[in-house]
Amino acid sequence: MSPALLIYQFGELKHQLEQSQYFLNEFLQGADDLHHLTVEHAERAASDLAANEMRVESWVAVLSELKDGVKEQRQTNSENRTRLAALKEESAENTRVGAKLVSFWADQLSKAKQWESSARAAVNVVRVQYQEARVSADKARAEHASALSSLRSLQEQVSHVEVTLPDGTKRVERRGPCTNAAQRAESSAKSTMNEFVAIENKALAALDQAQAELKQAVYQVEGSKAALASAEHAREVAYQQQERTNRSYRFFLDEGRNLDGVVEGIEAIEARYKKMHSQCSALSQKLASLNQRNDSNFIELRNANTSLEELETVNYQLKRSLKSKSDLLAAFDQPLRTE
Repeated sequence: MSPALLIYQFGELKHQLEQSQYFLNEFLQGADDLHHLTVEHAERAASDLAANEMRVESWVAVLSELKDGVKEQRQTNSENRTRLAALKEESAENTRVGAKLVSFWADQLSKAKQWESSARAAVNVVRVQYQEARVSADKARAEHASALSSLRSLQEQVSHVEVTLPDGTKRVERRGPCTNAAQRAESSAKSTMNEFVAIENKALAALDQAQAELKQAVYQVEGSKAALASAEHAREVAYQQQERTNRSYRFFLDEGRNLDGVVEGIEAIEARYKKMHSQCSALSQKLASLNQRNDSNFIELRNANTSLEELETVNYQLKRSLKSKSDLLAAFDQPLRTE
């Protein structure tokens, strides 16, 4: 092989060594840049992940606190529903009792009105009887007064005269009309008057008794009216209370269903956040693995750079050796000079 060809091959070999060293330097530089970029992104990802984990943990804590608060509200709601259920039954019973009272006092009022009507009719009948008895008694009084007046008139005509008898004795003789018939007439009129006065007094007592009974019946009617009005008012109050209790009970039923929905929603969100927390934990493990690989890659790059430095030294020595050999071959290939 000619020296010129060897020199050319040595030059090609030197060029290939330089290109290999260049590409190797570029590769290691790219690997180093990629390593730094990977480390930078991993650090940023770790920072973002830590922030996200903190936010997720904060959200989970807030949701847990919110769920506890809603559970307390559900407990209060349950207690209110239990209390209102009892009040609902009580108000319904009060409404039923009110209706019974209204029915009772309405019946009492009807009976009292019947009693009043009967008592008023009895008063009218007894009053007529009393008026008739009074007329008869007044007539009897008038007849007795007339008989008494006639008797007294006859008695005023009677005189008593003292006379002397033939034997010389004296006696008092009655002179005037006979009053026996007038006395019998006055006595009969007086007896008749007493009978009619007794009938009048009895009729008056019956009238007083009938009027007293009518008064009691009127009082009973007024009392029954007042009691019926009170019972109707109590029934209305009980009904309104029942309506308010029913509305409150329905409100707490709706609130309970809404709270159940809120708890379900919170638990669903909490499950998603817990899943996110698990994903963050998995990403943290992956980042930890990536950091380990980055550390391993860093050691490998450092070893590669060390090997590259050693290779550069060897290449440098090899290029010097090739240059020296090329120079020798070039000198050997020069023609000999003759003197």
